[in-house]
Amino acid sequence: MGLKIIKGKIVFPSLKREVSLSNPKIQKAKPPHFCVIPMAQHQGHPALPVVKQGDAVCVGTLIGKPDGNFSAAVHSSVSGTVKNIGLYPHPFLGEALAVEIESDEKDTLAPEIRRRDIDPLSREEILQSIRNAGVVELSEPCVPTHLKLAPPGHKKIHTVILNGTECEPYLVADYLVMMEKAHELAEGAKLVKRVTGAEHVILAAGENSLEAIETVNSKLFSLGENFIQSTALPANYPQGESRRFIKDVLFLETESGILVLNVATVVAIYEAVKMAKPLYERLVTVTGECLAQPKNLIVRIGTPLQEVIRQCNGFLRKPGRLVMGGLMRGVHQENMNAPVVKGTTALIALPPEDVREEEVMPCTRCGYCVEACPENLVPSMITLAVEAGRLDLPKEFGAENCTLCGNCSYVCPSKRPMTELMSRARCSV
Repeated sequence: MGLKIIKGKIVFPSLKREVSLSNPKIQKAKPPHFCVIPMAQHQGHPALPVVKQGDAVCVGTLIGKPDGNFSAAVHSSVSGTVKNIGLYPHPFLGEALAVEIESDEKDTLAPEIRRRDIDPLSREEILQSIRNAGVVELSEPCVPTHLKLAPPGHKKIHTVILNGTECEPYLVADYLVMMEKAHELAEGAKLVKRVTGAEHVILAAGENSLEAIETVNSKLFSLGENFIQSTALPANYPQGESRRFIKDVLFLETESGILVLNVATVVAIYEAVKMAKPLYERLVTVTGECLAQPKNLIVRIGTPLQEVIRQCNGFLRKPGRLVMGGLMRGVHQENMNAPVVKGTTALIALPPEDVREEEVMPCTRCGYCVEACPENLVPSMITLAVEAGRLDLPKEFGAENCTLCGNCSYVCPSKRPMTELMSRARCSV
């Protein structure tokens, strides 16, 4: 097959970074003329709308309050008027409750968004600022960040790992965060250390991002700080899976006392506390060979996908597939009216030749899926059991440990829908 697999990780022959970095600077997207902002953009309960049709809002106005602790606030990303509240296309859920806002083109900030002195803030005030801003983990699985910083049961966090690894093809947003927002990352890491009481903070990035690690280290030196250690890991997929990631960084088999945060999330924490800025925009890598001008854009939450593509001068040719997220775990987007959400890391316009449908063949027991599984499972046996209707068997094979990384589907020479079958298996246990 020409595949290279090392200890349950796939080594991609090319990470396509040259495509995504053809415009290697972070740029601000123009605010949309209207936006559709879903109440469900995070794990847990969707937010509850607190505005009504006809209400005037500013950039950063609360439009959805958290529904309990396992939820996150949602804010307006433009200033203007609430046009409607109802069901709208959602990039991951198909359809979900959302607030439609028509922009007044003034981009007026909510008055509470301003820089402030954070030194006097208590731990509780910092956590509340993060919760008020609706900060969630800006990579899968979008857990509300206040829950990660203050886990239930007052569990002690002794080590924080800042995750800057990007092991899927085309993804470069975390690399650019480290390169261009090193100051915010360092200050955000100080806040995380202060809130958690962690003794150790480690920045882990891919071996293909050594200059980004050096940029962060240089910024720390200029600030007179040395509390962050750094390490480089092979950029193999799925390097960022929590359990394996912790083992690769710390050589430990346990997740107890260890907090992993994406680097973009740490910057959002800094902005939430220092500037009282809600999470109403995020960095999105808009890329792919079918795109006229790949860019890395700060995009307002709720911006329709067609508007994001338009700001990259549209398509050179019709893509075979438009994927939101990474190549391995991303979700195919058919409705261009679906909006950017907090969990949107990338939009990838894949060429038709890369997504040709191939005939599904029976399992040949080749063993590639076993070799490629980062959790040391036997996906072939689990999926065959599902196909046979033996949903009593996946538990015996440890299906609950599957992380749905997609490795088994990628390496399967028979083109079986392994990830879909593994998802069904996991739901059965």
